[in-house]
Amino acid sequence: MKLKLDETGHVVVKDGFPVWVADDGKELAYDVPKLVGDLSRVNAESAGRRKELDGLNAKLRLFDGLDPEKARSALETVANLDAGKLLDAGKVDALRAEIKKAYDGKVSDLEKAIANTQKEAADKLAARDASIRNLLVKGIFDSSAFLKDKTVLPPDVAYASFGRHFEVKEENGELKVLATLNGQPIYSRANPGTFATPEEALEDIIDKYPMKDRILKTAPGGSGSQGNVSYVPGGKVIPKGDMSAFGANLEAIAKGEVTVAAQ
Repeated sequence: MKLKLDETGHVVVKDGFPVWVADDGKELAYDVPKLVGDLSRVNAESAGRRKELDGLNAKLRLFDGLDPEKARSALETVANLDAGKLLDAGKVDALRAEIKKAYDGKVSDLEKAIANTQKEAADKLAARDASIRNLLVKGIFDSSAFLKDKTVLPPDVAYASFGRHFEVKEENGELKVLATLNGQPIYSRANPGTFATPEEALEDIIDKYPMKDRILKTAPGGSGSQGNVSYVPGGKVIPKGDMSAFGANLEAIAKGEVTVAAQ
């Protein structure tokens, strides 16, 4: 690269800067003072970076031969140490294990307490449902005119035998007793399209009982006997008022193997 000269041998100037001619013939006007200043600044920055790099290299040489993973483990061990007591790292781990054990124990106790509370609530609910059923369903048998007038069954025995067909349901906040037979709801004969009343349902259930003739009373008169059960010679006889014996021998009574005394 060389300066461009005019016919008189003077340097050609453009925009106040001397014009240089490159080897490929391209002409460029350079601000030489600025260029020199830029070069000086770049050289100074480069020297500074080299100095910083030399300093870092010197520090890295201090860790020559050091295993990074072991160094990290050592740092974690130091982090585990109590600044005031300088506890052994193994003791810190043991302490952590004890804390975790205590925490897990409290969580377990809390879970057990919650489970016990839930069970108590479920038991109370079951007891309440049983009480409601006893009041509503058993009350149907206790007050049934059909049982009293048409059958020889005491209410307790009838409830034990046929109570399973009745269930208590809640509809619009109101408790109702509904009856089913063979999984199907029992409908009213008096009011078609509606569910049978408990008394209607009880009568219908007993009417469909295969051995109903053994538990229904016969019309008075005829032979003059009371009830539909007569004495069987050599057979077992139980008092009419013995509820326990009646319940224990219901099937036998239905089959005619046990006789219920008229009085």
